[in-house]
Amino acid sequence: MHNKVLADARGISKDDRIKIDELHDKLYDITDNPDYCENPVELIESLEHDLQKLWKFPQDRNYHSWWTAISGCLCPRIDNLDAIGTEHRVVNLDCKWHNSSI
Repeated sequence: MHNKVLADARGISKDDRIKIDELHDKLYDITDNPDYCENPVELIESLEHDLQKLWKFPQDRNYHSWWTAISGCLCPRIDNLDAIGTEHRVVNLDCKWHNSSI
């Protein structure tokens, strides 16, 4: 599941590649079934920080991309993907996941 070329270029260990794949599996589970989590938004943010650390990137919320992948999220995904790398996030006030959490 991980990007082998990027992992090779960044010197990611075999163990960390396994952890990266496991975190992606968790993210898919959470985004597909957010109602099973007490706070899926916080959990996703935490897992994205963990991924950044494993990939040896700075832990920076401005580069997170999973938060609008939550099933039932009404926030504009394309607008938010376009804003990656900035502090800007576009939230739909009718979104049950993000209307008060961002």
